[in-house]
Amino acid sequence: MMMQPLLKTSLQKHGDLAKAVEKLRMEAKMTSEYSSSSNSGGLRRSLKEVGLTPRFRSNDYVKVYRGHSLRKARVVHVTATEYFVHYQGLPSDMDEYVPHYRVIEDREMKASTSTANAARDDELEQLRQENRRLKEDLQKSQERIKRAEDDMAEEWRKECSVLQAKCLLVSDHCREAVTRVYNVLEEKQRMLDSWNCVICTTTAVDSAFVPCGHMFCTGCSSQCKTCPICRQEFIMRLPLYKP
Repeated sequence: MMMQPLLKTSLQKHGDLAKAVEKLRMEAKMTSEYSSSSNSGGLRRSLKEVGLTPRFRSNDYVKVYRGHSLRKARVVHVTATEYFVHYQGLPSDMDEYVPHYRVIEDREMKASTSTANAARDDELEQLRQENRRLKEDLQKSQERIKRAEDDMAEEWRKECSVLQAKCLLVSDHCREAVTRVYNVLEEKQRMLDSWNCVICTTTAVDSAFVPCGHMFCTGCSSQCKTCPICRQEFIMRLPLYKP
């Protein structure tokens, strides 16, 4: 009993040794708690509470020593000292908690999973490469479409410019043609007006006074004794005939 104060003083002076003893004390306490909880069916402590790191995690495929055989299982839940596992090929009511030391790695499943993961990675890389290739093809197609649209737009602008120039030329020709027709019509109208009687302005001339030569229609000239234009007396009324 006299050793306890001396041991306590020594542990306080040597911190590393004190930590080691404290760790042993915690492990002993955990073992005691596990034994009592296993015997009484009490509540299992979580990993976060005891600060341990298990070898396996939830959904890992493992092998469990069950009697004299190994059975494949899947980890459903993890506690500080146990794994709650589901045995492959057995119903869910056969699920149970097993100590960590009864669980080992399923190398066959790990190899199969690794192979599947490698195949999946290869397929994923192929998909990435295909995706990059499709993106490059899409970009090239978009560039070709853009160039084609630009070429079509430039050609359309050129055609519009040519058509506009042609329209302006045709418009000038039409304007000149209309002017010529208008001039012809005016000349014709002047000619027609020149053949109308200057007195009534409606009837074409058909007679001329001699000797002055001024022309009038028969109706108006028959009422004149002198030429209405030059006031000269005429000798005779000469009939006119259009060609």
